[in-house]
Amino acid sequence: MSIVKNENQRILELCNLNSEFNSLHNEYLHCWQLSDVNPTSVLNFAETCLPVFKQFGFITLESLCKTLQGKCHYFIGNFSQASTLFTEALHLSQTIDYSTGKVYCLFYFAMLKTKLNFLSEAIDMWDEAEILCRKIDRNDILIKVTTNKVTTLLETGEYVKAFEQITNALDSPQELDEQDRSSAFSLLGSIYFALNDKENGLKYTLQSLELDTKNAVARLSKLINTSISFLELGELKKCELYLKQCEELAFEMNDQYSIAYTFFIRSNMCIANGQYEIYDE
Repeated sequence: MSIVKNENQRILELCNLNSEFNSLHNEYLHCWQLSDVNPTSVLNFAETCLPVFKQFGFITLESLCKTLQGKCHYFIGNFSQASTLFTEALHLSQTIDYSTGKVYCLFYFAMLKTKLNFLSEAIDMWDEAEILCRKIDRNDILIKVTTNKVTTLLETGEYVKAFEQITNALDSPQELDEQDRSSAFSLLGSIYFALNDKENGLKYTLQSLELDTKNAVARLSKLINTSISFLELGELKKCELYLKQCEELAFEMNDQYSIAYTFFIRSNMCIANGQYEIYDE
């Protein structure tokens, strides 16, 4: 039996025998879902978990816990500390050939590298994570790795490679959920916009909008891009339709930057309509 399988068996047995550890372990698993919403609280809890996992010699949990801590530091903005923790987590996962732990660590480490503009290093990490996802048959993580990698490729201007990656993901026999398909269509739209193909850019952005009803931040960004594109194409009625939705969402979220941007779009739309008076809400 491999070290990882043996350790997973020991964790399961301890959860069955020790209710206190079982409660800690369950709360720790739940914290992964909360770490981008409340990173400070999750970080504090993870710091109490780590010595317990080390005490029992659970290297898999220690590796994942360090990744979780790194993720929290990333969202808080402590990038140096996040980098240190990700490096430690990678080392731990490599010592026992823990592929799943390594994938999670590479995923968030690559996000950090992208944030710090170390794009070449980030792409190398996305590549390694993709290989591991296929090796351990984790298609649920693979699509998220791919979409994030494509976002990084867009930043480097590698549009052809980004296009190949995202179309391959969409053509994959693996069933994608609505959120993943929405992200993929949005990226495809961004690639076409970057290539100055506004018609196809709009086509895929609109498909993404139809699927994306939950992520308000992403939806607002897509509505802004859609409004601008219809304005540039001279389709002012369609621009008005999406701009109204954009204005409503921006005010609902109290997003001052987006509110100002909608004012800019509205002003330019008025000028395009021959209405030269100052637009005043």
